[in-house]
Amino acid sequence: MRTAASVLCELKTSDECKIRLNEAGEVVLHDAAKIELVKGQAWFRAAEQREINVDFAIHDETSSLAATMACPSASEFQCRIGPQVAACDSHSLKNAPAKMMVGSNRYTVSPGESVAIDAKQNVTREPASHSIAKVWQLPLLAVGHPIDRELTAVVGELLAPIGRTKAAHLNEAQIRRLGPEGAIPLLAYAATETAPDQLAMRRTAVSLARDLADHRSIQWLEQLLVDPDPFLSAQAEKTLERIAGED
Repeated sequence: MRTAASVLCELKTSDECKIRLNEAGEVVLHDAAKIELVKGQAWFRAAEQREINVDFAIHDETSSLAATMACPSASEFQCRIGPQVAACDSHSLKNAPAKMMVGSNRYTVSPGESVAIDAKQNVTREPASHSIAKVWQLPLLAVGHPIDRELTAVVGELLAPIGRTKAAHLNEAQIRRLGPEGAIPLLAYAATETAPDQLAMRRTAVSLARDLADHRSIQWLEQLLVDPDPFLSAQAEKTLERIAGED
């Protein structure tokens, strides 16, 4: 399966594994638990009782090194292949420790860790941010209606540091750096969450998203346009007018 430069894709296997492929990516599915990542970036969630093995190759000018990432059952992780380097992210702290085989060497990928390896087997380890790592997936997460638990969790991660009080917007700058993709889950949350005690957070979400949203958020803005809360409907109207003017 290949995706074009402006296409994302999600697959679900018969045993409930999930595979997401970023733009300009390519994977070969040998079966539900054995996948080859040829190029680009892909995210995998293993089923409750089944491990996923992802094969890939790390290339440089003169050689190619075979590698495999073993994703434990009930875990999620992400792999990406770049020029002369490959990286595997175990960005969820709920994951079990994963194994990556590169040539004859084995490396552990701990929960919350990103491990990058080049063709000479130089290893770089750094923390992996769950919300940042999944930015490219946000348009896929927002397709379903009503929003599912995974999208709700992403929204929670984005909004939690802001808090439910009048504290300073500690991570507003971080959210804005996500760009239009970051607006999608915020507006999806604001459009579908109707509990009275969530109104303040819905207003916060729309306020953060109004300058970021693009045409991919129109369906959520149209829902907010008829929201009974005057603040939400007014912000949605202004945002739709901005998007129409830009187009």
